[in-house]
Amino acid sequence: ESLREKGQFWTPEWVAEFMVAYVLRDMPKKLFDPALGEGVFSHAAKQYAKKQGFDLALYGCDIDSEMISKAKRSGLKDSDLQNVDILDFVLDFRSRTFPAIVANPPYIRHHRLSPTQKTGMRDFARQSTGLHIDGRAGLHVYFLIKALLTLSPGGRLDRKSVV
Repeated sequence: ESLREKGQFWTPEWVAEFMVAYVLRDMPKKLFDPALGEGVFSHAAKQYAKKQGFDLALYGCDIDSEMISKAKRSGLKDSDLQNVDILDFVLDFRSRTFPAIVANPPYIRHHRLSPTQKTGMRDFARQSTGLHIDGRAGLHVYFLIKALLTLSPGGRLDRKSVV
């Protein structure tokens, strides 16, 4: 239940490998994961870049500070995590773009979001897109909008979908 409240759902390695191969196939120099978690996409990206023979800088963020420790326990090094910030990607991440973004967005249904969170996200969406997002939208909707705004022109974005 605590994972559900945080919107944390884990991505299997084989799914991460396919997603990373898609966003990195043009060999960009940077990969951004806005929901780092235990670092499954970073692991897959490191392997892909090594196999393809190119250098890749990893960037990311997560709202949960415990994820850095879990990512380290999963085998990521301090150097892999040097460009990872602990912050709210949707509301606190400052404008910066990346040529490759891969993520498993947090899935938190609207009724689990506080009124303050809902207001902040709807304001963000309205200011960013000019659109009013229905109050029943979950966090993943705002997360996708922010990810699209964070994508460099011509870049690639892949996100895990829950059906």
